[in-house]
Amino acid sequence: MRWGDFSLAWSIAVQDGLEYFGDESGLIAFARKWGYVYVLGDPLCSPRIRDRLIEHFLDKFPNAGFYQVGAATALLLESRGFYINEMGVDTRIDLGSYDFTGKQKEHFRHASNWLAKRNYEVVEEKDESVARDSAVEISKQWRQTRIIRSREVAFLNRPLQPNEWAVDSESTAPVRRFFLHDAEGKKVAFVFFDPIMDKGETKGYVTSFKRRSDSAPSVAEVGITRFAIEAFRLEGLTHLYLGLSPLAEIENADCRKNWFLHHSFRYLFRSKLFNRYCYNLAGHAQFKRRFRGVSEKVYFASPKLVNDVRLIGLLRLCRAI
Repeated sequence: MRWGDFSLAWSIAVQDGLEYFGDESGLIAFARKWGYVYVLGDPLCSPRIRDRLIEHFLDKFPNAGFYQVGAATALLLESRGFYINEMGVDTRIDLGSYDFTGKQKEHFRHASNWLAKRNYEVVEEKDESVARDSAVEISKQWRQTRIIRSREVAFLNRPLQPNEWAVDSESTAPVRRFFLHDAEGKKVAFVFFDPIMDKGETKGYVTSFKRRSDSAPSVAEVGITRFAIEAFRLEGLTHLYLGLSPLAEIENADCRKNWFLHHSFRYLFRSKLFNRYCYNLAGHAQFKRRFRGVSEKVYFASPKLVNDVRLIGLLRLCRAI
């Protein structure tokens, strides 16, 4: 994968159920639901041809909506008359200057010390068959604690799918898999990271999965992520993305926005009922905010002002309802 310097790039390349528009010079990934076309993320291409690729795509799919795109793509679409609404933030950690000192990051030091005192150990698992079996078992227990228990979510979050292991084994930029082992050596939690590419070279990673079993401590994901950050820094990688915090930090200060969506997204993020019974938006944002990284806005772009059916279709496509 030559291009892909954004969080969704690896998901676009390997996720089941996507269609692709383009050729070897650049691709746009999309899915269909109820007659609507849903574009996932930015185009996988050089910035030089992004405008032309989007133009050709819209010639074929003029009513397509674009989901979780960056500022550059949003601006191109806004110039073509699209309505642009923020749909949350992605948190970027600049690894070269990042550390865990200071009061604001005391939580991470406490988590690592707590785990070390109880003989927990973080280990990167490179044996794919072992990683697969352990991830499946931990995921079964983890899913029982979720609001959505019976299925893996998809599209905006790629599902943990069996075929990804075969893809990774032949890749020059594999998914990195870190597990927490308890004092008896049993794997009790994991965090996986997808590669971030620039001109065919791995520059960093994005958190793709973080899960723990019912026997894992509450600080498991924090401890694993800190270990991975320090490993990535030693390897000379430039950045780590923590992934989308849906509907967080919605401002829309500079967008040609849909005002109804603007207020609806802000309301849902603050809604205690929605967070408790539908999706824990506030919890996702709080976990990532503790890292004190840089918030990067991501956007939803629609050619239409009214998007109620389109957004319900997105939730179905994501398997959230």
